[in-house]
Amino acid sequence: MTVVQRLQQYHTTLGVKSRVYRSVISIIFLSSNPLYRRTVLDSNYERMLERFKVNGVVEFDENFAEMADVLVDSFFEKPAVENLDLSSPSYVKNLHSPAELASGLASWIEISILNPIVFKFFANPRVVNLVTDYYGRQAYYRNLPVLSETSVRENYEHDATYKFHVDYGLKQVSFMLLLSDVTVKDTHMIYAKGSQLRTLPNKMVQDRNSFPDSAVFEKFEMEHVVGKKGTLFIFDAGNGLHRAMPVPGTRRRILHMNLTTGHYMLIRKKIGEPLREAIRSMPPKISRAFKRLID
Repeated sequence: MTVVQRLQQYHTTLGVKSRVYRSVISIIFLSSNPLYRRTVLDSNYERMLERFKVNGVVEFDENFAEMADVLVDSFFEKPAVENLDLSSPSYVKNLHSPAELASGLASWIEISILNPIVFKFFANPRVVNLVTDYYGRQAYYRNLPVLSETSVRENYEHDATYKFHVDYGLKQVSFMLLLSDVTVKDTHMIYAKGSQLRTLPNKMVQDRNSFPDSAVFEKFEMEHVVGKKGTLFIFDAGNGLHRAMPVPGTRRRILHMNLTTGHYMLIRKKIGEPLREAIRSMPPKISRAFKRLID
């Protein structure tokens, strides 16, 4: 086992609870690489990257409504049939329990990154470069894409996502693609703009109930993650405070995906040769983003 693997193993057990460990991880795995070469695309891209760095959340400058329609038709309008062959573009795994599905309130479906329209989306150079340039080093997809549908009852029960939190405090970047129109009158996510630039006390990272949400509302301006079907939001979920805003009687459908700098791969499903072949002719920065899902 290599030193890096030992650090990763430690992280998945006790490491995330240690301030010293988090500092070490930050220096080794999260800091910008001095040898990294920035991507130079266009002025819209530069403005988008700057907003991402300042606010921790940005609305992508391209809409993916066609993809949203395909995903809804394929996985929500009819029951998704499980296919657990990871090497297949038709891979589907239900992550919800039978009780959750029967309640009609929530469903989570893991799908293949080899699905043609999905793969094209995640191989989009502007999408990958934006995260890699945000990090100042290579970004890696951490898991397979997940489709989520959540509904909120009129007298809903409290859920952990309804409280401000960060995802481990380790700079995980997340994608949220809206699969239907979402307004502030619907259940949606909010993000505390600029909170990713603050070093939070370890207790706040570990326990979302250790601080009142009112303190976050008072200190930060909020970004409401709302928009037309096909809108993509990219946000620093690892370091930035965010939460769901439940609106009774509404439903939200999204595509969700996570990236890291490669340090934290708790959910790791190896696809192997089919994905290796799919990325073979891509530019290095794009192909490397898929590497953690191969081997």
